[in-house]
Amino acid sequence: MKNANNMLMWLGIVLLIPITMIIVIVSILMFAGYDVGSWMKAKASETPIVANLVPDEQNDELEAELEKADETIALQQDEISDLEKEVASLEDIVDDQKLDITKLENRNSSTDGLEDGVEIEEVDDIKQAAASFRKMDAKKAASIVQNLEENVAIHILVELSGDVRGAILAEMEPKQAAKLMERMLDL
Repeated sequence: MKNANNMLMWLGIVLLIPITMIIVIVSILMFAGYDVGSWMKAKASETPIVANLVPDEQNDELEAELEKADETIALQQDEISDLEKEVASLEDIVDDQKLDITKLENRNSSTDGLEDGVEIEEVDDIKQAAASFRKMDAKKAASIVQNLEENVAIHILVELSGDVRGAILAEMEPKQAAKLMERMLDL
Protein backbone atom coordinates (compact mmCIF):
# COMPACT_ATOMS: atom_id res chain seq x y z
CA MET A 1 0.00 0.00 0.00
CA LYS A 2 2.87 2.25 0.75
CA ASN A 3 4.18 1.63 -2.74
CA ALA A 4 0.83 2.54 -4.28
CA ASN A 5 0.64 5.78 -2.31
CA ASN A 6 4.20 6.60 -3.25
CA MET A 7 3.47 5.92 -6.88
CA LEU A 8 0.39 8.20 -6.84
CA MET A 9 2.35 10.94 -5.17
CA TRP A 10 5.11 10.82 -7.79
CA LEU A 11 2.56 10.70 -10.59
CA GLY A 12 0.80 13.74 -9.13
CA ILE A 13 4.07 15.64 -8.83
CA VAL A 14 5.13 14.70 -12.36
CA LEU A 15 1.82 15.95 -13.76
CA LEU A 16 1.23 18.85 -11.39
CA ILE A 17 4.56 20.61 -11.87
CA PRO A 18 4.44 20.79 -15.73
CA ILE A 19 0.77 21.89 -15.71
CA THR A 20 1.55 24.58 -13.15
CA MET A 21 4.53 25.76 -15.20
CA ILE A 22 2.41 25.97 -18.37
CA ILE A 23 -0.25 28.00 -16.55
CA VAL A 24 2.37 30.41 -15.17
CA ILE A 25 4.06 30.84 -18.59
CA VAL A 26 0.74 31.39 -20.39
CA SER A 27 -0.29 33.93 -17.74
CA ILE A 28 2.94 35.85 -18.14
CA LEU A 29 2.63 35.87 -21.95
CA MET A 30 -0.97 37.03 -21.78
CA PHE A 31 -0.01 39.77 -19.32
CA ALA A 32 2.75 40.83 -21.73
CA GLY A 33 0.16 41.27 -24.52
CA TYR A 34 0.67 38.16 -26.63
CA ASP A 35 -2.35 36.44 -28.19
CA VAL A 36 -1.77 33.04 -26.66
CA GLY A 37 -5.27 31.77 -27.55
CA SER A 38 -4.82 31.99 -31.31
CA TRP A 39 -1.28 30.57 -31.04
CA MET A 40 -2.63 27.63 -29.05
CA LYS A 41 -5.42 27.08 -31.61
CA ALA A 42 -2.91 27.10 -34.43
CA LYS A 43 -0.68 24.59 -32.65
CA ALA A 44 -3.67 22.46 -31.66
CA SER A 45 -4.93 22.38 -35.24
CA GLU A 46 -1.53 21.03 -36.32
CA THR A 47 -1.73 18.18 -33.82
CA PRO A 48 -3.60 15.27 -35.48
CA ILE A 49 -5.87 14.13 -32.64
CA VAL A 50 -6.45 17.55 -31.11
CA ALA A 51 -7.22 19.07 -34.54
CA ASN A 52 -10.46 17.09 -34.68
CA LEU A 53 -11.54 18.45 -31.29
CA VAL A 54 -10.77 22.15 -31.91
CA PRO A 55 -13.24 23.93 -34.22
CA ASP A 56 -11.69 25.26 -37.39
CA GLU A 57 -12.13 29.00 -38.00
CA GLN A 58 -12.39 28.33 -41.70
CA ASN A 59 -15.40 26.08 -41.09
CA ASP A 60 -17.00 28.82 -39.00
CA GLU A 61 -16.46 31.33 -41.80
CA LEU A 62 -17.93 28.94 -44.37
CA GLU A 63 -20.95 28.31 -42.17
CA ALA A 64 -21.47 32.07 -41.77
CA GLU A 65 -21.22 32.58 -45.54
CA LEU A 66 -23.63 29.71 -46.13
CA GLU A 67 -26.11 31.24 -43.69
CA LYS A 68 -25.84 34.63 -45.46
CA ALA A 69 -26.35 32.91 -48.83
CA ASP A 70 -29.48 31.15 -47.51
CA GLU A 71 -30.87 34.49 -46.30
CA THR A 72 -30.10 36.10 -49.66
CA ILE A 73 -31.83 33.24 -51.49
CA ALA A 74 -34.91 33.59 -49.29
CA LEU A 75 -35.06 37.35 -49.94
CA GLN A 76 -34.63 36.83 -53.68
CA GLN A 77 -37.39 34.20 -53.72
CA ASP A 78 -39.73 36.67 -51.99
CA GLU A 79 -38.76 39.32 -54.52
CA ILE A 80 -39.39 36.89 -57.41
CA SER A 81 -42.80 36.07 -55.97
CA ASP A 82 -43.67 39.78 -55.71
CA LEU A 83 -42.47 40.39 -59.27
CA GLU A 84 -44.53 37.45 -60.58
CA LYS A 85 -47.62 38.94 -58.91
CA GLU A 86 -46.85 42.31 -60.48
CA VAL A 87 -46.41 40.70 -63.91
CA ALA A 88 -49.77 38.93 -63.55
CA SER A 89 -51.40 42.22 -62.58
CA LEU A 90 -49.83 44.00 -65.55
CA GLU A 91 -50.94 41.22 -67.89
CA ASP A 92 -54.50 41.70 -66.61
CA ILE A 93 -54.22 45.42 -67.33
CA VAL A 94 -52.92 44.68 -70.84
CA ASP A 95 -55.86 42.33 -71.45
CA ASP A 96 -58.28 45.03 -70.27
CA GLN A 97 -56.59 47.57 -72.55
CA LYS A 98 -56.84 45.18 -75.53
CA LEU A 99 -60.54 44.74 -74.80
CA ASP A 100 -60.99 48.51 -74.66
CA ILE A 101 -59.13 48.88 -77.96
CA THR A 102 -61.38 46.29 -79.57
CA LYS A 103 -64.47 48.10 -78.31
CA LEU A 104 -63.19 51.42 -79.58
CA GLU A 105 -62.31 49.92 -82.96
CA ASN A 106 -65.81 48.44 -83.21
CA ARG A 107 -67.32 51.76 -82.26
CA ASN A 108 -65.07 53.54 -84.74
CA SER A 109 -66.04 51.12 -87.50
CA SER A 110 -69.69 51.71 -86.71
CA THR A 111 -69.12 55.43 -87.07
CA ASP A 112 -67.20 54.82 -90.30
CA GLY A 113 -70.12 52.81 -91.62
CA LEU A 114 -72.43 55.62 -90.64
CA GLU A 115 -70.28 58.20 -92.40
CA ASP A 116 -70.35 56.11 -95.58
CA GLY A 117 -74.16 56.19 -95.75
CA VAL A 118 -74.82 59.44 -93.95
CA GLU A 119 -73.35 62.90 -94.24
CA ILE A 120 -71.08 64.24 -91.48
CA GLU A 121 -73.77 66.75 -90.52
CA GLU A 122 -76.09 63.84 -89.86
CA VAL A 123 -73.47 62.29 -87.52
CA ASP A 124 -73.65 65.44 -85.42
CA ASP A 125 -77.44 65.25 -85.57
CA ILE A 126 -77.34 61.67 -84.29
CA LYS A 127 -75.09 62.72 -81.39
CA GLN A 128 -77.50 65.55 -80.54
CA ALA A 129 -80.46 63.17 -80.76
CA ALA A 130 -78.66 60.75 -78.45
CA ALA A 131 -78.13 63.59 -75.99
CA SER A 132 -81.86 64.32 -75.96
CA PHE A 133 -82.64 60.62 -75.40
CA ARG A 134 -80.42 60.70 -72.28
CA LYS A 135 -82.75 63.24 -70.70
CA MET A 136 -85.98 61.63 -71.91
CA ASP A 137 -88.20 59.15 -70.06
CA ALA A 138 -87.18 55.59 -71.03
CA LYS A 139 -90.72 54.59 -72.07
CA LYS A 140 -91.15 57.59 -74.40
CA ALA A 141 -87.64 57.11 -75.78
CA ALA A 142 -88.37 53.43 -76.47
CA SER A 143 -91.51 54.25 -78.48
CA ILE A 144 -89.55 56.78 -80.58
CA VAL A 145 -86.58 54.44 -81.16
CA GLN A 146 -88.95 51.68 -82.33
CA ASN A 147 -90.31 53.97 -85.05
CA LEU A 148 -86.88 55.14 -86.30
CA GLU A 149 -85.07 53.62 -89.25
CA GLU A 150 -83.14 50.65 -87.87
CA ASN A 151 -79.68 51.97 -88.89
CA VAL A 152 -80.31 55.36 -87.25
CA ALA A 153 -81.80 53.74 -84.13
CA ILE A 154 -78.69 51.57 -83.74
CA HIS A 155 -76.32 54.52 -84.06
CA ILE A 156 -78.29 56.54 -81.53
CA LEU A 157 -78.28 53.62 -79.07
CA VAL A 158 -74.51 53.18 -79.55
CA GLU A 159 -73.99 56.81 -78.51
CA LEU A 160 -75.90 56.31 -75.24
CA SER A 161 -74.43 55.05 -71.99
CA GLY A 162 -75.11 51.46 -70.98
CA ASP A 163 -77.63 52.43 -68.28
CA VAL A 164 -79.70 54.68 -70.54
CA ARG A 165 -79.53 52.20 -73.43
CA GLY A 166 -80.61 49.35 -71.11
CA ALA A 167 -83.57 51.33 -69.77
CA ILE A 168 -84.75 52.16 -73.31
CA LEU A 169 -84.35 48.57 -74.55
CA ALA A 170 -86.22 47.29 -71.50
CA GLU A 171 -89.26 49.39 -72.46
CA MET A 172 -89.27 48.16 -76.08
CA GLU A 173 -90.95 45.09 -77.52
CA PRO A 174 -88.61 42.16 -76.79
CA LYS A 175 -88.25 41.09 -80.45
CA GLN A 176 -87.43 44.60 -81.59
CA ALA A 177 -84.97 45.12 -78.69
CA ALA A 178 -83.26 41.79 -79.44
CA LYS A 179 -82.92 42.67 -83.12
CA LEU A 180 -81.34 46.04 -82.31
CA MET A 181 -78.98 44.43 -79.78
CA GLU A 182 -77.82 41.86 -82.34
CA ARG A 183 -77.10 44.62 -84.84
CA MET A 184 -75.20 46.64 -82.20
CA LEU A 185 -73.08 43.61 -81.34
CA ASP A 186 -72.22 43.14 -85.02
CA LEU A 187 -70.77 46.65 -85.19
